[in-house]
Amino acid sequence: MSANHPRVLGVLAGADMPLEQLNAWARSADVVYAADGGGDRLLEAGVPPDTTIGDLDSIRSVLPFRRLIQDPDQETSDCDKLLTLTERSGHNRITLIGLEGDRLDHVLATLGSAVRSLLDVRLALRSGLGYILRGPAQQSFATSPGETASLMPLSPCTGVSFSGVEWPLENDELGLTAFVSLSNKSLGSTVDVRLETGAAALFFYSEDRRLPSW
Repeated sequence: MSANHPRVLGVLAGADMPLEQLNAWARSADVVYAADGGGDRLLEAGVPPDTTIGDLDSIRSVLPFRRLIQDPDQETSDCDKLLTLTERSGHNRITLIGLEGDRLDHVLATLGSAVRSLLDVRLALRSGLGYILRGPAQQSFATSPGETASLMPLSPCTGVSFSGVEWPLENDELGLTAFVSLSNKSLGSTVDVRLETGAAALFFYSEDRRLPSW
């Protein structure tokens, strides 16, 4: 990644990812931000965050942290606060990690925060990567043959094309109550997505996706 795009990792409090995997992601990043209890997860993984932000109602102790920013605003989530901090710090992209916790409402809220953000948001998952897409958008993604690829609408989407996969789409409409592209399969080294309107998440799953990848 170029000097204009440092590797920015945002850690949420979901205790879904093994600590050794979280450690590898954090050590591979240039900047590590944490949202509230995500700071504790990083300390458990042995990598203290550069900055921790939130209402700080989940942190067990403030003593080990380098920099804490308390924001008591209850109209925004800790993920919202983290994304705002990232943008105000001059970054335009971030990889979020620790969102697959045991609270489905938190997962949905995080996806909503990612869609609302002005940042280019990527998701690091236990065995995959996710990308937040907002129309109008057209983008190519590196993949490998046979890799699972799911294109999931986060709002009604129009003008959707999905190529390089076993079941392609061409100028289709997607919606959670209508049609989604779940567990599709990549055919080669590249998958292409075009989205005219709406917001969607593109997920890739494979064993290779467990490793830090920038």
